[in-house]
Amino acid sequence: MNCCMIVNPGLETLAQQELRELLDIPSSVSPGVVSFEIAGKEELWKLAQHSQSARRLLISLGRYARLEDIQLDAFPWKDLVAPHLSFKVEVENIKGNDVRMAIAKQIAAKVCAVVEQKLAFPLSIELRQPDLLVVVYATGKEYVVGMDVCGEMDARAYRLFAHPGSFKGDIGYFLARMAVVQPRQRIIVGWMKDGTLAIEAALFLNKVALGRSTRIPWLQGMKVESKAFSSESAIAAFDESQPNCVASRKNARLAKVDVEFHKFSLDELDVKYTTEEFDRALFHVTMKDEDKINELYYQSHFILKPKGKLLIFGRKSWDLSISNKFTLLKKGEIVRGESTHAWWLLEKR
Repeated sequence: MNCCMIVNPGLETLAQQELRELLDIPSSVSPGVVSFEIAGKEELWKLAQHSQSARRLLISLGRYARLEDIQLDAFPWKDLVAPHLSFKVEVENIKGNDVRMAIAKQIAAKVCAVVEQKLAFPLSIELRQPDLLVVVYATGKEYVVGMDVCGEMDARAYRLFAHPGSFKGDIGYFLARMAVVQPRQRIIVGWMKDGTLAIEAALFLNKVALGRSTRIPWLQGMKVESKAFSSESAIAAFDESQPNCVASRKNARLAKVDVEFHKFSLDELDVKYTTEEFDRALFHVTMKDEDKINELYYQSHFILKPKGKLLIFGRKSWDLSISNKFTLLKKGEIVRGESTHAWWLLEKR
């Protein structure tokens, strides 16, 4: 079965790596889309439960150069729809609401026609809370069409207590992977906001299922793994705000991961921890904390082991100076909503 993941810009390569790690399968990439083939529903469900890089997971309904080329009659609709289930067509990556609505109406008519022809029942359209979602994603060169498996996967269910300055789960996962977090490491996250970065690292290291659900008939009855793997890693996170600490603890509890959350300031790290205690330090630096960069370098150098890694995430326009206590290994950019942010990976000298 042909499937694909829709990912946020810049996450395509990481999504391919995640596919190899979870399913050991090859994939191909186009802008915002990672395509692959699976053997059966067990592989698809494992990916649905464990993928942290995907924004959407689709059962492919084809790729087309033009909208008028879309033909949907060759697909196993009896496995994808049912008389009691409603649906909606969602069009993405095309500017103009009127344009998207016109395309959605056109594709919805094709879906209804082919289902009524093949299965002899009408499908109902529900725009507010549909049971099923057919997605049309424009890459710029073609239209990728698919049945959405479990909704917007980057909007994690555990983030009930979200911070406006934080980010969705896929960005947190991306940053954790760029920091090369690994089992049996001691990791610290600074200025944690709502805990997303620390939680995503814990989810990855301990292979925790994300508990997603689906209404697709073919996947009904599939079970969510409840047993977590122990990575023997220890993750700590701190923030100066007590409300942020409370929110992070609640989010971590919902995510079913173990993270040590603490309320203290950056300049207390050398008091709270011993020298060379951590393997990785990750900091989400907002504009108000940019003037603390020298203190960040001092404290990170104190708590990190030799060759320990420091990841800094901040504004794209921030002219970050690199301390002589660290070596810059990599830097890059990542799209977050309507804005672009930068990240730097450094190694302690």
